[in-house]
Amino acid sequence: MVTWVASSVVAATFLAAIGAGTDGTVVKTEGANPNVISRMDIVCRPASVTVAGGQCRVGGKVVTVKETTLSVDPADSVKVDGEIHAIAEDRPQTWRGGTRLKAGREPRRVLPGQLQPGTLRIHSSAKDGAVTYEKDKDYFLDEFWGALSRLPNGRIKPNEQVAISYVYGMRRVDRIEVLPDGKVQLRRGEPKVDCPLMPPATPGAMTLATIYRPCHAKEVLAPHVYVLNETKAAERPTPSTEPVARTLAKLRAGKPVTIVCWGDSVTVGGDASTADKRYVDRFAATLKKRFPESKINVINAGIGGTSTGGRLKDYPKEVLAHKPDLITVEFVNDMGMPVERLLTNWRSAIEQARKIGAEFVIITPHYVMPSWMGKEYSRGPENRANCKALRKLAAEDKVGLADAALRWELLEYEGIPYEILLMNGINHPDDRGHLLFVEELVRLFPK
Repeated sequence: MVTWVASSVVAATFLAAIGAGTDGTVVKTEGANPNVISRMDIVCRPASVTVAGGQCRVGGKVVTVKETTLSVDPADSVKVDGEIHAIAEDRPQTWRGGTRLKAGREPRRVLPGQLQPGTLRIHSSAKDGAVTYEKDKDYFLDEFWGALSRLPNGRIKPNEQVAISYVYGMRRVDRIEVLPDGKVQLRRGEPKVDCPLMPPATPGAMTLATIYRPCHAKEVLAPHVYVLNETKAAERPTPSTEPVARTLAKLRAGKPVTIVCWGDSVTVGGDASTADKRYVDRFAATLKKRFPESKINVINAGIGGTSTGGRLKDYPKEVLAHKPDLITVEFVNDMGMPVERLLTNWRSAIEQARKIGAEFVIITPHYVMPSWMGKEYSRGPENRANCKALRKLAAEDKVGLADAALRWELLEYEGIPYEILLMNGINHPDDRGHLLFVEELVRLFPK
């Protein structure tokens, strides 16, 4: 794990050595990025970072780096004037109900935390001299969810078209690179409303770290600096194929195979851009390419907004009735239930599968919005008790494990803040996120 030190003797000594103030925070890169040979720590300041002098490997050659200060822009924002709405009567509840701001995402809506606090204004029209309505008197506003509703005793009439002005934030990922001549540069990423991409790497350069600019970020904080470590990013144990041995043998022998993928909205497809980008469809396509002689039938048994608590009663009809050779199960919605209930439900699903001779694969859930995982930042180890329970269950009951959660945990070592893979900002992965499920599933089925 990357470490950062603030207001400590180590930080003070290092900062004094490079002539910086002691209010900076040091992100260690030596020992974190395998290409760094000495020093090259990154000092975070409000509007810049300083990369200390040192040595590193670029393209297999050792280069000397001079101390370099790089300006870092704050997160980008967009001002909206006159977005027309008829304010709903029902008060918003997290992602449900109320009127939702668009933030340039139509037909989608504003992401959680994207509305810049204190900027929203509602007017009776977009014309000069229009009436300005008052928060908590004329309307209710949930700033975090970017949602509002009309108050019964307020001045906004039912179905009245009003003009809303506000500022919303964009996200961006910048890249710190070391060129073959030892020069350090910052490549600014393209700001996006959702799911920004990292700027492409410069050919021949070594990426030292990335800097995440989440919505409304002004200062550069140490947790926003992601030191790259390709070795660490690849540290995934090889999964055992024994729990899926019969299915794998059929695939290799060119025999027909039926697979049922049971799950929630993510299995349905979540916010994948097209049907063929959903993890179930990509999993099927990958298996068919890998085992072209086998007739592979993959059935999507996902239903949005569900969990095993509500679905287990229909499990025989939705899953077992297809007489599958293999059942894969993904329920990120199960992360909110008590551990014992989760284990009871999943053990029942496993036992019922075994009674009909079907093999079983547990897919650990992807990461969801940081606040739902008790995280302040978009990084860090898996901390959900239910996810750990699923891993233990897979080992104890000797069923297959596609550890997607670990794959998401390791994203930070690729310089990726995991929340940029959540298209709805909550729990629906984008195309890249769906691909991570596929990568873990197909590791159980080597050619």
